[in-house]
Amino acid sequence: MVKTPIPKTSFHKLKKFIESKCLSDTKFSIPTVDVDVVKSRLLKFETNAAVNLDYLGAKILGCAASVIAPHITRIINLSISMSSVPLRWKRARVTPIFKGGDLTDRSCYRPISVLPLLSKVLERHVSEILYSYLTVNQLISNNEPGFRKNYSCQSLLIMLTDFLLRNMDQGKFSGLTMLDLRKAFDLVDHSLLLQKLHLYGLDDQALSWFTSYLKDREFQVKIENELSSKHPLNQVYRKGQF
Repeated sequence: MVKTPIPKTSFHKLKKFIESKCLSDTKFSIPTVDVDVVKSRLLKFETNAAVNLDYLGAKILGCAASVIAPHITRIINLSISMSSVPLRWKRARVTPIFKGGDLTDRSCYRPISVLPLLSKVLERHVSEILYSYLTVNQLISNNEPGFRKNYSCQSLLIMLTDFLLRNMDQGKFSGLTMLDLRKAFDLVDHSLLLQKLHLYGLDDQALSWFTSYLKDREFQVKIENELSSKHPLNQVYRKGQF
């Protein structure tokens, strides 16, 4: 896919928004995780959670939590300090679920990706810390209800309805532009995402960690008892052409 060069002024509004919220020397770094936190998360996995290619299910991890928690904690903290995500934790098992239509048309299947449960302990730690940083510094727009605590799709509909009714009461016209992005997550450009994370104040080590998290990912497709060979998760595959 040919990428269009990003103009230098692309993030002008975002920069102004961030500068209005926090000091220029405000930086985000990923802290290490405590063994008790890791143990708690190993015990909280639902017993019916899907199992990855490593066959480490929730029951096994829960039963062995007290023994393995110190070792998993060390792996996670090494990942943070070395800005490197373990390759085995970036390999997904993909199961194509038929949605309907032509059995031979790949677009008629929804690929369900299952990552190792242990990788989710690391992801949850980084996610919670980053979300807290963005929330404390008010770097998330009030008009962004998606993937936020105490917000939902209904929150957006309520805000939109209030906006339209208020304009009607004031005799104003309202115009809406709606976009239906098919496979929206597949459209996220990793280089743009990393540039935006840099603007949000992530330090070099945190940016390196996210770079490692996004690159060198692999997947294997499983259909019934058959497992494919490993494939790199490149741009073509991200478009759903598995």
